[in-house]
Amino acid sequence: MQIRRVAFPVTLADNQTATVVGYLYARPDLRGPGCTIRRHTVQVLVAGATYNHRYWDAGVINGNDYSYTRFMANQCYTVLALDRLGTGESSRPDGAS
Repeated sequence: MQIRRVAFPVTLADNQTATVVGYLYARPDLRGPGCTIRRHTVQVLVAGATYNHRYWDAGVINGNDYSYTRFMANQCYTVLALDRLGTGESSRPDGAS
């Protein structure tokens, strides 16, 4: 599985610039069985108010994989888990912006 950090420049209402960061999860080969339709779908995940992209990828805990992003990527979907502005690795603009 490939996991790649991506950054998107955004312009806020007051014309300041900020960056929204996300992680793109994908299988390197989307031509396997069952991938025909799914390989054309990208799931965009945005967690709730105070959570970041890690909400969707808790990792392995006591031998169990608690990762929605990895599971869906293994099912041939491309998954983009975003950090909202003010969370995770995204910019933290002034709240009035």
